[in-house]
Amino acid sequence: MMECMNGWNKPTVVDQQRRARVPHVYPAVLLVLWMFWSPLSHAQTDQTVNLELALLVDVSDSVDSQEFALQARGLGYALRHPAVVDAALSGVSSGGIAITILQWSDAARQAIVADWTRIKQESDMLLLAQKAETMTRLIEGGHTSLSEAILFAMLSMEANALEGRRQVIDIVSDGRNNAGPPMRQARREVLESGIVINGIAILNELPLLSRYFRDHVIGGKDAFYIEAADYIDFQEMMVKKLIREIGTSPLSFSLPRDGRILTADGNRLSVQ
Repeated sequence: MMECMNGWNKPTVVDQQRRARVPHVYPAVLLVLWMFWSPLSHAQTDQTVNLELALLVDVSDSVDSQEFALQARGLGYALRHPAVVDAALSGVSSGGIAITILQWSDAARQAIVADWTRIKQESDMLLLAQKAETMTRLIEGGHTSLSEAILFAMLSMEANALEGRRQVIDIVSDGRNNAGPPMRQARREVLESGIVINGIAILNELPLLSRYFRDHVIGGKDAFYIEAADYIDFQEMMVKKLIREIGTSPLSFSLPRDGRILTADGNRLSVQ
């Protein structure tokens, strides 16, 4: 049976009033507020998993309704893909993985689509896939704040009851950071906490966005990003990305042979 880590399934939008930035103490203040609101603060803290994975869905102004639908459908498709399910279940005996799905746009608004869920059997992944496919747009437009999105995901990881051997933020975007704190500042904060940032750069509007992801977004041990030509291409690229992120021996799976998986130093992964 799917195990939602705090039993809280209602999607929640965090508004500007709850997220007022206080220099230097902002992350700690927000974390305290998060833990105060969430029943997760009362949960057991001895739950070790191999991977905590936060999937961040772009719902900013640049994403129209059709592109949002393709993003939701593509994420659902990837989560139920047999190779992704196999990767997710391969380490269940040693802790397995836990996944959350978040929506994000500007500095004021992020939303929880699916709270932290431990994957213990195939049905858990299928239910999560269904939540992704059928999610509604909880945030209507807004600027593009990748910086606040990754900080929000970091605080979600810090506030849950899990102890992840690896923690990964997986952010999708078709634009650059144009709201909230500087990307460099937010990225440094997340990386200093030991979290890896990976991404999918969707190139439909900004053909050189992959360079921005390489230089300003991804980071941490074995960080990488994938180029998707557009939101139609996103579906298959998300499959490849999840296989690499979740799998204990990711290169043993089938990865793209067109050179669109790149590491933090800009090198394209060689695939056997």
